[in-house]
Amino acid sequence: MKDPIKKVINSKTGKITFEFAINLGVPPGEDKPFRTRRRGFTSRKKAWECYMFLKAQASLGIYPDRKNKMLLIRILQ
Repeated sequence: MKDPIKKVINSKTGKITFEFAINLGVPPGEDKPFRTRRRGFTSRKKAWECYMFLKAQASLGIYPDRKNKMLLIRILQ
């Protein structure tokens, strides 16, 4: 499996952040897949924790709210 976490370097400031994109499958009652992208993590470990949390929640049938993405990031940081 390829590592989903990407290292990003800001060209202006030189600051390093981490991001990932994930496809969580099709939620019940919907017809399109739930794809999301999370960015701005300060470490690879924090990005990986959020990635695995999203996968675990999706496997239980719990999907994040499409309109309130920042809530999950604030909880995990």
